[in-house]
Amino acid sequence: MAGERERSSGRSGTAEPRTSARGVGGAAHGDLAGSSGAVRPGRLPVDLVIAWVAFVALVAATVLLQVMVGSGAEGADAEGFAWFAPAGWMRLILIPLYAGVAAWLAFATRRAMSVARHAPVSALTMGGVAVLGVLDLAALILDRFALEPAVLVLTLACWAASGFVFVRERATGARSRFMPFALYLGWNTVRIACAVGALITVAPADEPGVAAPLATIAIMIVLAILAFLMRRLCDDYIFGAAVAWCFVAEVAHLAGASMFWTVAAAIAGAAGIFFALAPWERFRRPVSSDRAGSTSRPSARPQAGPRTDRTSSRS
Repeated sequence: MAGERERSSGRSGTAEPRTSARGVGGAAHGDLAGSSGAVRPGRLPVDLVIAWVAFVALVAATVLLQVMVGSGAEGADAEGFAWFAPAGWMRLILIPLYAGVAAWLAFATRRAMSVARHAPVSALTMGGVAVLGVLDLAALILDRFALEPAVLVLTLACWAASGFVFVRERATGARSRFMPFALYLGWNTVRIACAVGALITVAPADEPGVAAPLATIAIMIVLAILAFLMRRLCDDYIFGAAVAWCFVAEVAHLAGASMFWTVAAAIAGAAGIFFALAPWERFRRPVSSDRAGSTSRPSARPQAGPRTDRTSSRS
């Protein structure tokens, strides 16, 4: 009887590790299935597909409308000369912009298709890219019909969407991930400035007065301040590069209207870009070190006083 009990206990003892091993193996398999179900390697998420479709449609519409229809900027001549309206070749910035977004989408696709356990791009970020593409496409179409108020509203929505994606990608710390959307944010900011300029800087080219040219200079100053804030707060120079490209196109646009205001805009633009992109932190470091040395020196002087007092008391 005792032998039978030992055998049964031995069998039960050997059976327990087997069930526990199966339980551990089952849990590990369940975790792997759960993680693969969340990431779904080998399958494209719906939000990524929508983002790709919206982006391809945006690029195709841009090429078709730009080549077949034209720039669509001649409608302002009927009411007057828009002083803040950068030259049409400013749209060449769309080449590096679309290339950067395509590279980011390829990166997101590679993350989604990867079998390894890489953290995929979040659904909120991907949805923001999809919404950005749809809004940008709608604004591009309405811009060809010279509907400035509607274009301004859609451009504001594009600015908010690009800013949302930029903030989320900026939180990753990878510069290559947020650089395309920093350029996108700068481009949308420039578009807002152009839409505002089409409303408040329209005046005859031969007798513009002072209001329209000064409003143009004011818009350039605001853009330079925004570029400075982006570099100072986000350590980003791409936004400022978009603003600088806008200033170059704006000076070229004013060259055919007034030489005086062209020179004034060139000086204001150059000063604004220097103010926005100059590394002011490097200029302040020597001053701060000198101040630190000057403040540390007087701290040693009071220590000499008590020593003289002690020596005097001993004497």
